Amino acid sequence: MFVETRAKWCYNGFMFGYVTPLVCEMKVCEHELYQAYYCGLCKVLQKKYHKSIVLNYDCTFIYVLGDSLRYEDTDVKPCKCMLHPIKKKQAVSSAAAEYAADVNLLLAFAKLRDDEFDSRSLKARLRLPFYNGAYRRAEQSLPEIARMMGETERALRELERAGSADTDETADTYAKLFGNILMDLDVVQSHILYDIGYSMGRWVYLIDAFDDIGQDIKNCEYNVFVNKYGIKEEIPQQVKEEVEFNFNFTLSQAMAALDKLELKKNRGILKNIICLGMKERTRQVLGKGSMDESIPSAGR
Repeated sequence: MFVETRAKWCYNGFMFGYVTPLVCEMKVCEHELYQAYYCGLCKVLQKKYHKSIVLNYDCTFIYVLGDSLRYEDTDVKPCKCMLHPIKKKQAVSSAAAEYAADVNLLLAFAKLRDDEFDSRSLKARLRLPFYNGAYRRAEQSLPEIARMMGETERALRELERAGSADTDETADTYAKLFGNILMDLDVVQSHILYDIGYSMGRWVYLIDAFDDIGQDIKNCEYNVFVNKYGIKEEIPQQVKEEVEFNFNFTLSQAMAALDKLELKKNRGILKNIICLGMKERTRQVLGKGSMDESIPSAGR
């Protein structure tokens, strides 16, 4: 059975749940199609890995983008959902789903592995053996991505141990990983896809770090913004303004790259996610009333 995510994942430099659309600005047909992609990815994960995995929105974006590069018409079919047995559901069936599912599995395994390493989580330690077989299958499908995830994890740990205060250096590690993940969606347009992924990955790492400032200070844990600006209590307005400018510039870079991409469909959904959804998420995180206030992720 699959558990739908209503909150972000966060472990080391891998964090998920921020790449969501702004539903109120979507056409009804686009929102229904986006939900069908979400359900379609869930079905592939269930079929291929038979595991209870927290399905994340970031990999749903990968699925939508991957299918948008294909000439085939979008194949939407009715489906049954164990979480919603009464409500009618639809799912998109596409060859692009398997890649997104493999990435999702690799990231899920990395989360458990990192929880065991950093927080000595007993729950993670007990669950890891049940994911070994699924991980090996995903690793065989995407050996280079699996290798890069391991390298990214190690690089981020080294930066954390060193107490790095360089936001560019720390964000660059995850940005490169996400850039390479998107780059593999299409060989011909790989350079454009890398630019989109790099900008989005950079934003995701930094928005998560900024969102966690209060919690990290309370728990005496590493946070690149705390180290860079010497934040001890409330975040100065000048810091928020500087960070907001950097976030919006990064998103503008992702949007500019998306405009160059030759898409066969779904441009409206993808533009909504990057230009509206991620920008709204920036506004929410920067506008928190206090450092202890959490911003819930959008539900399914």
